[in-house]
Amino acid sequence: MASLDMLADDLVREFLILLTPDDPACLLRASLVCKRWRRILADPDFYRRHRALHGACPILGFIHVVSDYLPYHSRFVPIGPAPGGPAARDLPGWLVLDCRHGRALFVTLATGPDRKVEETLDFIVWNPLTNKHIRLPRPDMPPLHFRQNFNAAVLCAADTEGGDHLDCHRGHFHVVFVRSQPPDMSGRYLISACVYSSVTNRWNEWWRFRDSAVFSYFPVDVRPCPSALVGNDVYFRGCRSHVFQYKLSTQHLSVEQPPPDMFYESLLYMSLQDGGLGYATVEQEPNLCISLWSREILPNGDAQWARGRAIGLDMLLPNVAIEPPYNTTVVVGFAEGTDVIFVAVRSHGTHDIYMVQFNSESATKVLDNSRCSVFPYKTFCVPVIAETAAGNEPAAGKEPGESSSARQTHQFLGFAVILTFCGSRVLDP
Repeated sequence: MASLDMLADDLVREFLILLTPDDPACLLRASLVCKRWRRILADPDFYRRHRALHGACPILGFIHVVSDYLPYHSRFVPIGPAPGGPAARDLPGWLVLDCRHGRALFVTLATGPDRKVEETLDFIVWNPLTNKHIRLPRPDMPPLHFRQNFNAAVLCAADTEGGDHLDCHRGHFHVVFVRSQPPDMSGRYLISACVYSSVTNRWNEWWRFRDSAVFSYFPVDVRPCPSALVGNDVYFRGCRSHVFQYKLSTQHLSVEQPPPDMFYESLLYMSLQDGGLGYATVEQEPNLCISLWSREILPNGDAQWARGRAIGLDMLLPNVAIEPPYNTTVVVGFAEGTDVIFVAVRSHGTHDIYMVQFNSESATKVLDNSRCSVFPYKTFCVPVIAETAAGNEPAAGKEPGESSSARQTHQFLGFAVILTFCGSRVLDP
């Protein structure tokens, strides 16, 4: 029998690439077999092929708002096996605004030179996978106070550079920030936007910030609410369901009318799987369901909203969640590019949050007694221990200090991992 040490790297690579990304623990166990396997898993080409095979990034967890009043508090909750993925974490003092492309965006109360807490806010970008965060410089504009209406979105800089978001949580990023100034004598709000770039570590100049302003009779939604990214356009919800669109390509801000006859608290704008703008809402009658709407452009250039798929909740949620006297069921989050949406259900005095998957028509309760916005965290996670990049392959494929029998045992365990998690896929032609 040929020694397992002689097994070609390319054959091992073909086995490892079949491991699914939604269970980082499986990939982590494979990386512990030997340095050769760790080297393969750390190869950027393996990472690229792994993502191309498995499609959209898996949802590894979500961030939800514990308190959107002072003192702010957010919390990260992992989904699925914890080993190899980001761990649960409390984030006191941080208010989450967005989570996209492997990063999360927060605001927190600023501290002055004397370490005293001020009433102005700072932006923080955090990577749940590495637990590293950076505090952004303040934009050259009037100070941002927590009592004002504002929102912000974080996104990979590759959106404006033709990239595919491969490993984008390590690259450059943008932060798009919108705010509402107090209304003028006519009752109109000044809505402004500006952009931070990690390439220059600067925000737009003040004149550009003012140049992109628009007037609206409705401000930006004061509560943390997920934004929607469609192409290079970012959409923010305003009060009474108005939507503010910021075009990254032209740095232009505009305001659009909301769908007719819609109660804004039950509406959440989202990017659809086909790449267009839509929104999700919960309809109570005749049956409790999530309905998806898409924006269609007519031949004359006008836009209209068309009702699409409806997902019944009466068959997905436990009876205790929907039987009378339930009061409200609202959409509180979605995962871009997937069929996953989050709803909060108020039943018998409690607010529980469920993760609903359209294609499989399944629902899972992920939070007890919570009703705040949910920001899913998606990324490709191929965990490899730290010595991978720096370590050199030992002579004849041997691990230092490891006996031949122990090494073969580890490799047999590694193949057991592959066969267990890949199942029949390994035997597919």
